[in-house]
Amino acid sequence: RAAIIRLPAASGHRSHDDIVLSSMPIREGIDRNCLSRFGDDRWDMTPGIFQTRARHVYSQLDFTDISCPIERLTAKEYIFASLNERLADGPSRLRPAAALISLRDLRRFIGFVRDRLGTFNPSLIDQNLVNAYRSSLLAGTSARPHQIAKYLKPIVELRRLAPYLTCCGLT
Repeated sequence: RAAIIRLPAASGHRSHDDIVLSSMPIREGIDRNCLSRFGDDRWDMTPGIFQTRARHVYSQLDFTDISCPIERLTAKEYIFASLNERLADGPSRLRPAAALISLRDLRRFIGFVRDRLGTFNPSLIDQNLVNAYRSSLLAGTSARPHQIAKYLKPIVELRRLAPYLTCCGLT
């Protein structure tokens, strides 16, 4: 079961200069050339958030505190693809105001996998690990079933978005 994952130098799917909100409508008066780029470690979602209150709460994605390069690249590609790729088999693209919550839920799952396996390596994730994650959520939180389902969403999305993830998604 010991699969080796090579440390990528960069994304195999995204350019450093790809605009994060490239597929999103943005507020009037915003210069698209000033939008966050894939290579940035902090992404500003504000130009794509039209609700005034949400702009202050959900506007910044900060990847600087993800120290593992594989986890950071996976998180960035996951959010980028969720925002920009239109997939036939699922819901519409992620809204910029929901990106922070999506990143938080992904990081929760990545942390669980790292704690269990010693590293985050999608090729080592199997149904038993997914079941253990679900069990840990049920035992460790007072969340209701619909919230547990949201916490499990990264598992489904890591499979759906696998073609856009350099370090592979779930199979």
